[in-house]
Amino acid sequence: MIEAAEGRTDQALATLRKAADAEAAMPFEFGPPFVDKPAAELLGEMLLDAGKPQEARSAFEAALARAPDRTASLEGLGKAARAAGDTDGWKRIQARLRAIRLRGKALDAHN
Repeated sequence: MIEAAEGRTDQALATLRKAADAEAAMPFEFGPPFVDKPAAELLGEMLLDAGKPQEARSAFEAALARAPDRTASLEGLGKAARAAGDTDGWKRIQARLRAIRLRGKALDAHN
């Protein structure tokens, strides 16, 4: 993050790629994620900011492979799809997010 803030985007992306690879190599933990923001998700956000939506999609997909239906990763994937001009992909992701939110509301109403 410091590298990115200092304008060294390429170095920041390389550092985040290493962090995402290291995190992906860790064993899966059951229960809530042990990190506030997965490295692959952060990498996707930085790639979007750097104008690289296709690479961002790959990073968000990697984050979702470890934490399926994580809304922050899905929202990032949707932004990347839209930035890449994939309107159909963006619509599918938006529908998935709506379904997740409706499930949450239904659970809240049931409790």
